[in-house]
Order: sequence, then structure tokens, then C-alpha cells
Amino acid sequence: VSLFQYAGLGLMIVTFVLSVDLKNDSQMSVKWLFAALASFLAWGLVGVCQQIHQNSPHAGELQGFLMWSFIFSAVMFALLFLAAGKNKAEKCNFNIKSRDSIGAAVTGVVIGAVNIINLYLSGKMNPVIFFPIVNGGVIVLSGIAALLFFKEKLTVKQAIGLVAGIAATCLLGM
Repeated sequence: VSLFQYAGLGLMIVTFVLSVDLKNDSQMSVKWLFAALASFLAWGLVGVCQQIHQNSPHAGELQGFLMWSFIFSAVMFALLFLAAGKNKAEKCNFNIKSRDSIGAAVTGVVIGAVNIINLYLSGKMNPVIFFPIVNGGVIVLSGIAALLFFKEKLTVKQAIGLVAGIAATCLLGM
């Protein structure tokens, strides 16, 4: 890990802090905090599983690993859906029009391809570099998408965070 990459890692932490506008967010609660920490832990465990798989003798079996991962996820979501109860389940609308199924199929292929690439790279790149780039890159790209597609207005602090995130990603890639 180079000095530039350490600087990029530090800058990525600054990005995380600056990107959230806590003062204007009325949705913050203990429930939200628990969900955010659970998500943080789950994404960390995904990285651990990827590292274990890619450092095992079965590292070349990317598609099989991901197939079972997606099956596990589908079963868990189905169980959560059933556990939500009849009242909440009735509110869900699962009507899929034929034109929507094309978009869903394309989305599935893209998500599958991204996961194959990420799983492969998690075994080839230094994890100190790879995971901040991937996870920080999602935050930076989400911010850019919010600006371009949803015309969201950023605070000065968030704009600095976005620029810091772009700089951090560049430094991590050096």
C-alpha cells in the first residue's frame, strides 16, 4: 500500500463524514441507526466471504459461488416477506408487465456481471484498496446520479464531500 493509497483511504473517510447532512434529515432514529449498522456489518461480511472464497482452492468457481449466494438471498427475502404478515404483504403489487420484464432481465444480467467482476477483483487486489474503492465509489456515483438525474441540491459540505470522494478514488487507484 503506497502513501497515496493511505491518503486516499483517509480522504474516503472524510467523504463519508461530509456526504451526510444529518441536520436536515428527520428520518434519523434508533431504528435507522440499527438498520445502518446492520447494513454496514452485512457488507463487511460480504467482503470477508469474498476474500475467503478467493483465497481458497475454489477461487475459479465464481459463477457457482454467486449462484448459491443469490439463492440464499432470495430465500432470506422470501422468509422476510412471509414474516411481514398478511396485512403488509397485501399492500405489495407484483404485477409485472411484459415490457418491464425486459428491463428486469437486463438489470439482473448487469448485477450478475458486476458481482462476478467484484468477486474476481476481491481476490486479485489488495483489500485495503479494493473495498474502499468499491464502497466509496458507490457513494460518489450515487451523489453524481442524484445531481444529474434527480436534480438534488447539495449543501456546500456535501459538495466538498463529493469532490473529496472523487479525489480519494483517484488516490486509491494509484
